[in-house]
Amino acid sequence: MKLTKKGLESVRFTTRGKWYLGSQVDEFIDKVIHASEELQKEKSDLENRLKEKEEALNKQEEVKKEEKEAKEVSVAYQVMICDELIKERNLLIEEIKSLQKEKNELQENKSDEE
Repeated sequence: MKLTKKGLESVRFTTRGKWYLGSQVDEFIDKVIHASEELQKEKSDLENRLKEKEEALNKQEEVKKEEKEAKEVSVAYQVMICDELIKERNLLIEEIKSLQKEKNELQENKSDEE
């Protein structure tokens, strides 16, 4: 039995004088109790499913947040590495220029000696 407004409004009991038949009332009460238990179980199941979905959503949001943070750290690390490489490149360029200057001076000195 489904507990619906229409279903409950349509319930009719046989009467004997001014009294309803107890067996019919008892049977109806048993059906209402059973239907109520089913609804309670369904409600509990739905609440559990909702809780599971909320937990999964929270986990998913946490994973996305961690991924975003990891990406930000990765980008910051890449920027730092690039800065270090640029500094090293500039030092190497200066060293090459110095070595070229030294080479030129040595060549000039050698040609002056000859």
